[in-house]
Amino acid sequence: MAKMNQIMGKILGIVYRTLAKHIIKKAGYNKLTTPTGAVIFIQRSDSVLNLNIYFHMLYLDSVYA
Repeated sequence: MAKMNQIMGKILGIVYRTLAKHIIKKAGYNKLTTPTGAVIFIQRSDSVLNLNIYFHMLYLDSVYA
């Protein structure tokens, strides 16, 4: 399970950085001076308790300058 947690963390990091880079670039800023934000959580099972992993992400569609 620890190995799976490390892999999920890396995947979420890649997704977050990719979205942040795109949004910051579209806003005309650079990533050193402009923070973004997101709330992410992992759902590990569905309604019948199968092991299905879902990533839920609420991502701000703007930047803070």
